[in-house]
Amino acid sequence: MREPSELQKQQYERFTEILNTGKQRYIEAKGTHKGYRAGLKGQDYLTDEERQEALSLVRQLFQVREKSGNLTATPLLKEGIEADS
Repeated sequence: MREPSELQKQQYERFTEILNTGKQRYIEAKGTHKGYRAGLKGQDYLTDEERQEALSLVRQLFQVREKSGNLTATPLLKEGIEADS
């Protein structure tokens, strides 16, 4: 697996920032993190714009393509980013 580019690292950071924003809103509203569901509309405490941005970022990061009506993904980042942590 190749190393993620600086752009990919920034996209991953923005993606996690969006999800953490939703999780923090959930915790502030519910008083606990239990039951938080990232990416599920109505349960993720994200705006539609934030959810769309997160979806766009994950599609770029994992090179999600539609192939014959099915979605396929090629993970590029996870191992490289975890190795940096």
